[in-house]
Formats: sequence, C-alpha cells, structure tokens
Amino acid sequence: HYRQYGWVADQPADLQPHAYTDADFAGCTRTLRSTTGIQMQIEGPHSCFPISASSKRQPHVADSTPAAELSALHTLLKSVAIPCTDIANKILPKVRGVIHEDNTTAIQAIKTGKNQTMRFLSRSNGVSVQMLHENLNGKKDEVPYYVEYTDTQLMVADIHTKGFTDERKWIHAQTMAGVMDPNALKDRMQMQAKYFGLKEKIPKEDTAMADLESGMEALTI
Repeated sequence: HYRQYGWVADQPADLQPHAYTDADFAGCTRTLRSTTGIQMQIEGPHSCFPISASSKRQPHVADSTPAAELSALHTLLKSVAIPCTDIANKILPKVRGVIHEDNTTAIQAIKTGKNQTMRFLSRSNGVSVQMLHENLNGKKDEVPYYVEYTDTQLMVADIHTKGFTDERKWIHAQTMAGVMDPNALKDRMQMQAKYFGLKEKIPKEDTAMADLESGMEALTI
C-alpha cells in the first residue's frame, strides 16, 4: 500500500530543481568503498515532485567522509544536475537550482576552491574541487546551481546510500524520498512547507520532525 508521492501547489516562478547528494563512507565492509546516493526533485514552498534517483558504488576508496561526499557531488553535477538544466530551462521562467549537501567541510572546499588536506582527489578519485568551485554558486550562468547546507534529517538521498536496521530511521528515510503510507502524506506536505529553504541545523527543541516520525511509527503498529 506504500506509494511514492509528488505534489505541486506553487506557480512555476516558485519552482526550482533541487538535487540531493549523500555518501556512505566506507559502507562496503569488503572493499571499503563508499556509496553515492542521488535524488533530483522539483521543489517549492508547497511542492515536492521526485524526478530521478540513483545509488551507485564509488569506483575508488575514499579516505575520509568529505572526500566521499565531494566524489558524490561531482557525480551528481556531471550526471544529473547539468543535464537537468536543459529541461528546466524549457519549463521554468528562471532556473536557480539548489544542490543539498550535509557535510560542511565539503561545502567549504567548493566555496573557496582550496583543498589543503585532500589535494590528491583529482588524481586518486578523479574529482576536481576547482571544477566544482568554478561552476557552482553563481560562477557560471550555464550551470545555475548553488550548494547549500541541509540538515542530515532532511537529506532525501540518505535512503540511496545504505541499508537500515532501525525501523524508525528506515521509515523516515522512505518518507523523505516521497515513499509513504497514504495517511502520512498530509504530515509530509506540512513538513515540506515548514522546512523548505532552511539552511541551518534543525533546532533540537523543534517538535515538527519528532511529530512526523512518531506519526510514521504509529502507522506501523
């Protein structure tokens, strides 16, 4: 009875492509390789419509979480974000896409173009931080994407990076990706309106996320 839902309740001018990327550092216990998770959506204050997603093992071993995250973001930009721009330009008045990342070290490396502790990435992982720096955050009109911090609890791509042994976390990951019990759709839409555009961590005292998770848990009982 679970379905993947998408809803649109905004004008085209309020809609933008939102790309989520995440990495499970050394998730494979045999090869120690990380997994890249990606999900592309069209979003607005009252809209969230999944477009595409992928889960793929990285072809190299990363030696830190930021390195794995930068590799995932590099894959997202080349394989999903830039190709999606051609379509977005046809259907949206002005494209200003958002790439959601939950690792602040990776975001800082992209913003500054300086990567003092991971200078080996371009050779070992095929990732050029300078390429990301020169193309993102308004540096090129042809690549209209900005990298923004997203709280881990709002990371839609989390479901594409690893398996879950905790039922509550699994249900939450499904819900963030749009896959849910029909009775949970209303709460998920309200959550989208509440947290859309948030660039900081969710306050610990905020009960909205806890209410959603408890509602999801109740549906499984």
